[in-house]
Formats: sequence, C-alpha cells, structure tokens
Amino acid sequence: MNNYAILAAMILLPATAQAATWTSGFQRGINYYGVKDGALELTLTCDPNGAYSPPQNFMKAFMDGRVVDGSGTLQSDGQTVTIGFEQGTAFKQETEDGAWKMALSIISSPEGFSFTHNNQSVKVTPSNQLQHDCK
Repeated sequence: MNNYAILAAMILLPATAQAATWTSGFQRGINYYGVKDGALELTLTCDPNGAYSPPQNFMKAFMDGRVVDGSGTLQSDGQTVTIGFEQGTAFKQETEDGAWKMALSIISSPEGFSFTHNNQSVKVTPSNQLQHDCK
C-alpha cells in the first residue's frame, strides 16, 4: 500500500446529525477539514508547509457511506469543476492545477456547494464558511 493510501485512510472525521458545519483538526503535521451533509461526507487535507514529500493535499469523498470512485462534480456561484476520485480520494498532484484551485474555491463558497457523483447530487450548505490553508 503506498503512502498516499495510508495517509488517506487515516483521515476520517466523525459524522454528526446536526446541521452541516465545517470542522477542522491537525494530525501528523497536516491540517484537515471536513463536512457532512445528507449523503455526502467530504474531507479536505492540506499540507501547506510540506510536512510530507511530496506535500499531501487531497480530498476524500463518501456518498451514502461508500467511497466515491470516478468523477465528482463540484458546483457553486456559477463555477463548475469535475475532478477524478480513485477509491474515494482526489490528490492535488493528480489533478490539473486550475481544476484543483477551482474545487477549493467552490467548497469555500459562503453560499455552499453541490457535489454530484453517478447522477446523485447533494447540496451542502454549511453553517460556517471553510477557511483552509491549502495551496
């Protein structure tokens, strides 16, 4: 198992039954942020200071408790981007730079965002705006 898969498997946030809220934490030298709303659980992991080489910047996505495998489309404020997930994870270094930056912008929108995978769409409207340190 490669280092990316091990690190990705370590970062899971507990689910809450309340309104969607971005949560954050720090583990093994990297920051992580998570939100759960309806069928979607999304985690963003950021390594802005290069604690790992290469830096670990990725998103994990689960729909109905299952890993997202294939394309996931994020949409908000007239912006739309589709990124690839493999076994639930989309790594920055495997995503076009412009697409990664747009994905970060979309999930940071104060109005929330939509995530679509396999014709299932979830609107996420967190009670707080995501403040992250991803590059």
